[in-house]
Amino acid sequence: NGCLFRSNRLAGTRMPVSYGLQINTGPLASRNNWIVMNDIYSNGDRGLGIKGEGADRNVIALNRIFNNSDDGIRLEQGDSNAFYANRIFRNGPQLISTVNGIDIRSMASPGATNNLIFGNYIYSNYNSGIAVRSPWDTKNEIRSNFIWGQTNGIYLLNGGLQFIDKNMIGLNLRGILFPAAAPA
Repeated sequence: NGCLFRSNRLAGTRMPVSYGLQINTGPLASRNNWIVMNDIYSNGDRGLGIKGEGADRNVIALNRIFNNSDDGIRLEQGDSNAFYANRIFRNGPQLISTVNGIDIRSMASPGATNNLIFGNYIYSNYNSGIAVRSPWDTKNEIRSNFIWGQTNGIYLLNGGLQFIDKNMIGLNLRGILFPAAAPA
């Protein structure tokens, strides 16, 4: 809790622990951390993971997150985290179809809520710049990001209520995608 991770190079982790950096929950819940000005790259899975209820009020800013085998950032649950002024690019070089720059994907309730994704440069990731993939993930603010060069700029699959405003989205196959619901 309350740690500052600044100006580090977090690279080359491999399975089974293969995140560049992970913030956990439960008995190991970690809150109020500052992750700033780091290079997080070439990890065997995700660059940065924030996982579980209680991983709240973390600030992720001014980082370069790139060339990770899976998502640049994965957010599973967690409340009131701020992601701003990061460069998130070229994640998913192994061409995994679900790789995103920022992937918000909670597997259970409560989801990831009230998070701010602001002023990031998100480009050249394999699938989507930002994906919200769970009905439990609600009230996240996606504002003033520059998102280009992916299949989807922003992908909302089952994502609950989100606030999406003033993003610059271009040079993607699709700007914002709301896929049709699966047949009942």
